[in-house]
Amino acid sequence: MTKYIIGAIGSMDIPMEPSAKGARSFNCYLMGITEEELQRERDELLATNQETIRGLADLIHSVTEEKLICAVGGETKLKESEGQFKQLRSIF
Repeated sequence: MTKYIIGAIGSMDIPMEPSAKGARSFNCYLMGITEEELQRERDELLATNQETIRGLADLIHSVTEEKLICAVGGETKLKESEGQFKQLRSIF
């Protein structure tokens, strides 16, 4: 479990050049993600254990049984394929 946590944290907190830090900060601003939320996510990840993961089994099972698909893309392209989707929803 420790290796998975280290890998996940490593992908969250990679060293970045100033331009990459600025881009990340700008993206967080656009998405309304605060530094406190990012820290909470890190803290939750560090506190994760096997019981936490096993506790998600029922939720994950129910989601996979629904056979739902989420696609994110440009509005024009999604509307071209509208027949493939039960519902289209703008998230912005």
